[in-house]
Amino acid sequence: MDRYALFVDAAYLYAAGGQLCHGTKNRGQLNMDFQKVVDDLQLISKQACGLPPLRTYWYDAATDAVPTASHLAVASIEGVQLRLGRLSHGEQKGVDSRIVRDLITLSHNRAICDAVLVSGDDDLREGVSEAQESGVRVTLVGVEPLLGFQNQAPTLVRAADATIVLTQAQVSSFLKLRYPPIV
Repeated sequence: MDRYALFVDAAYLYAAGGQLCHGTKNRGQLNMDFQKVVDDLQLISKQACGLPPLRTYWYDAATDAVPTASHLAVASIEGVQLRLGRLSHGEQKGVDSRIVRDLITLSHNRAICDAVLVSGDDDLREGVSEAQESGVRVTLVGVEPLLGFQNQAPTLVRAADATIVLTQAQVSSFLKLRYPPIV
């Protein structure tokens, strides 16, 4: 099929974007405009590959995999499929494996010819490689890192067919400080 899928690792976007724009990785201090970020990432994806979308996959974690109000808000956006892992002792479990599974399944089933991945985790490199072996072109989207720092694994960056970096201006258009912050 001549279409792309967009894969968004929400934890990466919050952490890297929050650090760049507001000096914090604490999600409770951040407010994301989900419609704006989905629209922006879909436009960037379309410009990168020139194809229509299959859908956007939004990956995040939740306690006992029960969606929060924010999860339900992003899931209500047309064309977005929410994929939840579990949150255990403050750490995500199962999110990376869901991304890898979807990358491989869609690639092997020839449901997409391009994948646009917003993440920085090296654990996704095997999924990227597997998708590429099925003929899928993978574009990696990252958030501009702070000077002297990295927010994407260099091995993941090298594995991608192309890379796009979101600037501070782009990220700050959809990621704001929350007043008052959630504690």
